[in-house]
Amino acid sequence: MDAELLSKVAPDAQLNMMDAATERPQLAILAAQIIADFTQAEAQLLATVSAFLKQDFRVVAEMVLAVNNPRARREAILAAARYTLGKEDYGLVKGAMKIFNVCRDHRNHWAHDIWGWSPELPDALLLMEAAYFHQFDAEIKEAEPRLLAGRPAGVTFDRSHVRVYTEPVIRYQLQALSETQETLEELRVYFDFGTDAGDHIRLAILDSPSLQRIRQHTTP
Repeated sequence: MDAELLSKVAPDAQLNMMDAATERPQLAILAAQIIADFTQAEAQLLATVSAFLKQDFRVVAEMVLAVNNPRARREAILAAARYTLGKEDYGLVKGAMKIFNVCRDHRNHWAHDIWGWSPELPDALLLMEAAYFHQFDAEIKEAEPRLLAGRPAGVTFDRSHVRVYTEPVIRYQLQALSETQETLEELRVYFDFGTDAGDHIRLAILDSPSLQRIRQHTTP
C-alpha cells in the first residue's frame, strides 16, 4: 500500500507546509512512531550482523555505522554475509536486508521530507520531497523581481512531488516495520543458536512465519 500523488488525489487542493503536526496530531503521532521504531529495527539489524559474524556487538555497530552511505552500508553487510555464510543463510540475510531497506526508505521520508496538510484532505498528512521544496523555493526567489515589476512569475508548482498519506497507509508502514523487527530478531536467534544446534532446532527456527516469508521471496 503506497501513498498517492497529490496531483492525482486532489490536484486543486490548498497546500500548507506549516503546523502539520498541530493540524493532524493523530497522524503525526503514527508517523513519529515510524521514526522512533526504526531506530530499534536498526539496532536489531546490527545484532543480527553481530550474530552471524560471531563478533562483539559494539565492534560491529561501530564498523557498520561508520559507513554513512546507505547503499554502501547495505553492500558491506551483504559482502560480509556472502563471505561468512553458506548459500541458504546468505539468502536469509539478503531477504532481511530487502525488507529492512523498504522500512528505511519509509523512515527517511518522514524524517527528511517536508510535512504538510490540506483543508480539503482532513484525513491525510502530506509529504513534499525535500529536494523539490528547496528547488521551488529558489525558483520563487528568482521570480521576485518579475513579480515586483508586475510580470508573471513563470513558476509552476508541480504537485507530483507531494504524496498523500492517509491513516491506513501510515499504519501499513508501521505494520511492515513491526514485521521487519520480528524477522530480524528471529534471524538473530537463528544465527546465535540455530546454526550450532541440532537439525530439529535449526529447522524449527527456519519454519517461523517471519523467516518463511523471506525464504519464499529470496533466491540466494
